[in-house]
Amino acid sequence: MRALIAASCLLLACPSEVNPEYLRASVPTPKIVPNDPRIVEDTGDLYPATEAAKFRTPLPSHDTHTDDRTDCKAFSPALEHPRCCPLDYGFDPAVTAEACKLPIYLGQSQQNMCNHFFVREQGGEPVAFRVTRASASDPKVAADGLDATLRRTGSDASVRFEPVPGVPGAYWSRSERTNWAFVPGWSFAREIIWDEPNCARSDMITVLRKLASAKQPAELGQPTKRARASGEARHHTR
Repeated sequence: MRALIAASCLLLACPSEVNPEYLRASVPTPKIVPNDPRIVEDTGDLYPATEAAKFRTPLPSHDTHTDDRTDCKAFSPALEHPRCCPLDYGFDPAVTAEACKLPIYLGQSQQNMCNHFFVREQGGEPVAFRVTRASASDPKVAADGLDATLRRTGSDASVRFEPVPGVPGAYWSRSERTNWAFVPGWSFAREIIWDEPNCARSDMITVLRKLASAKQPAELGQPTKRARASGEARHHTR
């Protein structure tokens, strides 16, 4: 009987007792040479330098993108092959990351609107800021139009657009979690949508101020004097 058991263990690779000290001794400690060009250190972990681009993506800080998207990282939690937005409408990921305490910028993708995705920590749920061209050139007109639509469709009759403190000419409103804002500064108003748990309104003012001051791309022409001055004019007449 013992012979059968022994034979079975040989055939089935029965586990045997392993000395933990032996395992620890058998794994050599890697020798790290300071300033080794073959190795990149990131947050305490080591990676081959040839793969650094896969895990390290610096936050872009800029006013606009052009059609040459060499500075863009395409990302979408829903699309297998996301593509970068042809225009980012002046949205600044670096400013948003700092203001909203979302340190990890995952990238952007064009899905009806230009979507920018962030997470608070590695492995977290992506949160989005969606930016697009508004339906009107004037932020107040665009805000009133959305206000009327929400009331007409019965989506939320409590929505009321108000001036954004510290951002002349910009208007915002909210419905439960969802927030909308319309920003001046270009030849057309820009709309941005976000969920309030992802960025408090007090922090979002910094993002909207940067959005309003972003330079309009040359290929879109120049904003009219009325568009540039609309914010200040509305601010001082209220």
